[in-house]
Amino acid sequence: PGSIEVITAQEIQEMGAASVDDILEQAMGLMVSMDSGRAKVTNIRGTGNKRSLILVNGRRFAAG
Repeated sequence: PGSIEVITAQEIQEMGAASVDDILEQAMGLMVSMDSGRAKVTNIRGTGNKRSLILVNGRRFAAG
C-alpha cells in the first residue's frame, strides 16, 4: 500500500518554509533525519529512505 500527500504552493507559503526539508518535516507520517551527519534522509512510516520517493513539480527530488 502506498501513501500520497500533496503539499500545495499555498500551504508552503502559509508554513513559511525556507527549504524542501522544512516542507517535508511538516508532512504526515514522514520522518526527516540526518544520515551519518552528512545529509538528511526521509523515512515513511519506518520503511527506510530507499523506499521513499519525493517529487517536486513532478520531478524526482534527491535530498542531500
